[in-house]
Amino acid sequence: MSSILVNQIGFLPHGVKEVTFRDSAIGATFRLVDDRTGGTVAEFLQSPPQDQINTGERCSRGNFSSFDRPGIYRITAGEETSCPFEIGEHVYDALIRDLTYMLHLQRCGQALTEEEAG
Repeated sequence: MSSILVNQIGFLPHGVKEVTFRDSAIGATFRLVDDRTGGTVAEFLQSPPQDQINTGERCSRGNFSSFDRPGIYRITAGEETSCPFEIGEHVYDALIRDLTYMLHLQRCGQALTEEEAG
């Protein structure tokens, strides 16, 4: 399990973008890396680490909301690297479509056709 916790669905370009660091990923800074090229596109400060009462873990946080360029990125801190995530205007489109479809399939009192449910 990664020591960098980031929203895997993605972020809107002008929205809040935060990440949580734990274990070996805790440090002074973190880098935003272009997933395609591997090049660093920005560097940001981590907050001072704090003990989390609910989990018993020591964590720090990072905010990269000022970065708004669409693309696929990863976050690196120390030797740790996050899963890839997208920054873009349409990152939630598929999620909204899939959630709406799931609600359609969960209707009460309606038979599901082969075409609808597969």
